[in-house]
Amino acid sequence: MGYSSGGDPVHESDFSDVLEVLARKSPWKEYIDKNLEAAKKAKKGSFRVLDGDKFHDATGYGTQTPGVTNKKTGDIVMQQWGRPQTTYLLAALHESVHWVSHPAEQGAGDGYSTAHGALGVGLLEGLVEVVTEDILQAKPVIALPSSKMLGHQERVPIVRRLMETTSVPFFARPLFLGEVANFIEVMNATYTQQGFGKIRAFANASLTKEALDAIADLRGRKK
Repeated sequence: MGYSSGGDPVHESDFSDVLEVLARKSPWKEYIDKNLEAAKKAKKGSFRVLDGDKFHDATGYGTQTPGVTNKKTGDIVMQQWGRPQTTYLLAALHESVHWVSHPAEQGAGDGYSTAHGALGVGLLEGLVEVVTEDILQAKPVIALPSSKMLGHQERVPIVRRLMETTSVPFFARPLFLGEVANFIEVMNATYTQQGFGKIRAFANASLTKEALDAIADLRGRKK
């Protein structure tokens, strides 16, 4: 494997190495291991790295998107970074977290993980990036790459703040097990249904300060 940084290059033939990193000891490991085994057994999808034009044709996304995972097909499509057919570790690992999210066997009707409906795209992407960075930062540490190579940095602080009064299992259950009912119930009870809706909307729009201010304000009202 031999990765020392999340910015290290990953060739499209190196997906098995990325999955070894995914399975490293981390706060999320017990949830990842079961889903990784299920995803491998399902044998759905492929891991491809395409240049900018072909990536856009395949996904509809532009140059600011390092990769896309389709939970319906199980396909991971990465955008080339540097050499042909090459991306970088953190981006590939981020998409691998999506790949093993619920349902790990793939086949989701809308192409998203089960947690998408409860979290919205903002909190979902922020959470997946939190998991990705936690895996890299687990000992022995694989250094985070430069800031321009990190993903969803407007959303990560929102998820981290929400996790201060919850836990890893609380967020792992909707992401990896598809258990969303309790998550929604607790969020609505803590922030009110309208309040959590605002937090989720701010996260969707990558409005970090507004989301953090809303969290602080709504927590204060509960005291």
